[in-house]
Amino acid sequence: PPPTHPSSPCTPPRATPWPPWARASARSSRRRPTSNRAFNRQSVEAALRSAQQLAKKVPRDCGNGVAIFAGGGHAELFLPPEAVPRALYRCGKSFELGPLEGMLDKLQGSKPCVAVVAVDGKEAVIAAVEEEGAITVLATLQSHTRGRCRRGGQSAPRFARAREGGESRFVAAVAEALAAHFLGDDGQAKNPLGDGPLLGVVLAGPADVKRQVAACPGLPRALPVLAVCDTGAAGRGALAEALA
Repeated sequence: PPPTHPSSPCTPPRATPWPPWARASARSSRRRPTSNRAFNRQSVEAALRSAQQLAKKVPRDCGNGVAIFAGGGHAELFLPPEAVPRALYRCGKSFELGPLEGMLDKLQGSKPCVAVVAVDGKEAVIAAVEEEGAITVLATLQSHTRGRCRRGGQSAPRFARAREGGESRFVAAVAEALAAHFLGDDGQAKNPLGDGPLLGVVLAGPADVKRQVAACPGLPRALPVLAVCDTGAAGRGALAEALA
């Protein structure tokens, strides 16, 4: 082979390295597509995973159905004020808000409310809360259930059965009071404070009785449970704490 020399024409040219900003931009353009089909598929899959996580938080009884919006790093769950007429799935550049906007237009000029129940082992306070946060107490129920007995010998099982029976009757009485105040003659949810819709029921309190009320068969299906909140206070103090 012919000898090579720095001035010889056979010497291969030295490759000029890319500047750091050019290498960084090339890597970012390869790893993070923004407009091709792969990027759109990843965005849809991420939105569907967010929707699946929100679907686990849907209340047990949703008389009007539920609307889930996910995409662009945001995910929201919405309980419509009216029954959703049909299942709807849309995937696009914007959210489909037409059906919900029609429902909300009907609510203009009316004040919706939420039923809030602060319940523990001693009493239950049933109230209606308007949009401005005004709390109206509708009823107060007292429980005559005895406290838990740690002693008693052979009588302990009998006391335990009596306590369980008293708790069951108290939970059923709370469910009946909710139906009496927030259920109309047609079996649908009603707002006892005005013409606005009743959005649902919030159960709060420091004890586990609130979860028994949520699972009570006597609670009408027309009264969806929006949330079950643990509070440090009991009675009327739990109302404000649940709404904070």
